[in-house]
Amino acid sequence: MNGKKRPTIYDLAEMTGFSVGTVNRALNGKTRIKEETRRLILETAEKVGYKANPAAQGLHRNPMKIGVVMFCPVFAYVNDIGNGILSAAHDLEKYNVEVVLRQLSYTNSHQCVLDTLDILRTFREEGVSGVVVYHSCASGGEVELLRTEIDGMIEDGIPVCTIANDIPDCKRIFHVGINAYMAGQMAAELLSLTSGGRDVAILTHSRESEVNSKYLKGFFDFAGDDKFSSVHLYEHYDEKELVLRKTERMIGENPNLAGIYMTTASSTDACLHLRQMGKTGFRIITTDLLPETPEILRDGTASAVIFQNPWRQGRNAIRSLYDYLLTKTTTEDHSISPEIIISSNLNAYLL
Repeated sequence: MNGKKRPTIYDLAEMTGFSVGTVNRALNGKTRIKEETRRLILETAEKVGYKANPAAQGLHRNPMKIGVVMFCPVFAYVNDIGNGILSAAHDLEKYNVEVVLRQLSYTNSHQCVLDTLDILRTFREEGVSGVVVYHSCASGGEVELLRTEIDGMIEDGIPVCTIANDIPDCKRIFHVGINAYMAGQMAAELLSLTSGGRDVAILTHSRESEVNSKYLKGFFDFAGDDKFSSVHLYEHYDEKELVLRKTERMIGENPNLAGIYMTTASSTDACLHLRQMGKTGFRIITTDLLPETPEILRDGTASAVIFQNPWRQGRNAIRSLYDYLLTKTTTEDHSISPEIIISSNLNAYLL
């Protein structure tokens, strides 16, 4: 055999002279096989360094169920994550894996957290193998409720991972998200090229949001004390009416404003509101590729977009959780590098 080729169950069958079914029974400790046959097959497998393919084994195991619960006030963003999850779920169907997706209709963060807790408890009662959680805007005591429930599931042997916005200090096994610190640095650098030495502002969810705090740290670390004359921060909690009011307030309070960084998917609402108000001419860096994004890039309302690839985040979360459930091997966090979209490369990102 070629030493670089990973030996398969078919190689073992050929080397030992037994059928693939007999080799499979020996490797998996099944009955209806002579002990001397089992010993020969196992010794041969060890000699050639055979390792079972976990995915192939999954074809013969009991069904596995992965539960997913998500909520976000920006439907287009959470829907992209959901599509990535469903893509991975489709690929895993042949391995007896079922992905149960619960995407909540957004009302308010408090109610969505309560509904999430109910779904997590239902998942626990149904005996799911693992769980994925995405919340975009829980804060304070709401985060504590999620942390307590997730920690309880981990203690009960149900692995949990998070997507996009992490839950700090909980016992989740890994997190899949954007490199938010890098995204903040990129936004600061882009604005410094066009609005350096002038007033800029940031529209964000809140300082205490895990992912938004990293955007802010990246931005301010890059900006330092000398990139801009001042940086004004406005928090809107991704509540649409508050996004619009804070956008108006930002413009009214800062007559010399030259650039704006919008850290969340609510950025399209803010951009469209600025255009409706007739307040254009700012250098605006937005976040995520949403249905309205091509329009605001092409007409110059926004200068650039920090793309976070939510589809890939959702897909990676399911695939990584599945791998963990098969191998029980510690999985590191998955940090996706952000990308810059401008009008000239926009078409490459559109389906």
